[in-house]
Amino acid sequence: MESPLKVAVLPAGVKRSAPASVLDVPGARYAQGAAPAGDGRGGFWLAWEEYPDAVANSGSIRLAHWSPQGGWEAPKTISPPGFRDLPEPLPGFRVDTSSVPAIAVSNGVPHVVWASADSGRGRIYLWTPKGLRTLHATGGDQLLPAVAPDAGGVVVSFSQADARTGRIDRLLWRWGRARVISSAPSLLRTDRFFDGRFLGWMSGLTWFRGRVLATWPDVRQGSRGAISAMTARVS
Repeated sequence: MESPLKVAVLPAGVKRSAPASVLDVPGARYAQGAAPAGDGRGGFWLAWEEYPDAVANSGSIRLAHWSPQGGWEAPKTISPPGFRDLPEPLPGFRVDTSSVPAIAVSNGVPHVVWASADSGRGRIYLWTPKGLRTLHATGGDQLLPAVAPDAGGVVVSFSQADARTGRIDRLLWRWGRARVISSAPSLLRTDRFFDGRFLGWMSGLTWFRGRVLATWPDVRQGSRGAISAMTARVS
């Protein structure tokens, strides 16, 4: 079954209204995980993962731009030829994963991040029109990235899983360095509710009163040794 993308354009300043138009996204036939970001000029960028067919296990990351003056520009593939989706399940865990992208526009330039296993390990990649880079090339498999504009670029958060210990930490990348921001590791193997098979896509990143505000899914040990249900953590 095909899964094309459509974008509803709503009238400005109207709280409740039918869409002024519905846009068909070109080149989005077997699409998953669409992420939009305004371009600051009345248009927007849209990133998503496009698969070759309905049953493929790996696709490619696409980027398209729409403006009210010129409509759609031709979408382009921004992931490298060796793009590989994160494996399902994640090695050492039972959880399914995803390589769908996140996007932010900083200084008028789109910045797209995603997790993929191109090198054999899950790594976070950052694409800009200047090129592609790996953000943090050490440690276990990385997943669930989020991105927000920052002075001169972007700030990125992501999770990193250690198959040996079963812990998942949350890291923040800024100015070329990554550091752990979670106060305790997430213990996905101990999640009795989902049996360690589910990790929600609740990661987000924004600025609030001059500080970076990050959210992510978390399963950790409580003060009395009990394992809590999965929740969204904020740092």
